[in-house]
Amino acid sequence: PPSSIHYNTNKTINSIQFNYLQIKDWNKVQTNFEELGRDLAKSKSLVDSNGGLPKFYFRLLMDLEDTLLSLKKDKSALGKMSKTNVKSYNQMQLKFRKYLKSAELEDRLGP
Repeated sequence: PPSSIHYNTNKTINSIQFNYLQIKDWNKVQTNFEELGRDLAKSKSLVDSNGGLPKFYFRLLMDLEDTLLSLKKDKSALGKMSKTNVKSYNQMQLKFRKYLKSAELEDRLGP
């Protein structure tokens, strides 16, 4: 049902925004970002009927981009992260860049 997808999506977004980004747990950010993408794909008809992607999703994308860019500039913080976390951060950067360039997002953003 759409309500459970909506609940799961909100729970995922809250986890990413308020928990994992603040403590810079990139393994969890990556996992939850992928989960969010799957949830939105499942609810494509609901998203389309409501005029496209919701505003909170764009806010999440902006927060994620800001955090990725700030960490990229802060080389000392990267050096302090665990090997697994650095690997997840690098993968997240690549996936995020690929996602932003995807035709699906461009179509939903409009001209």
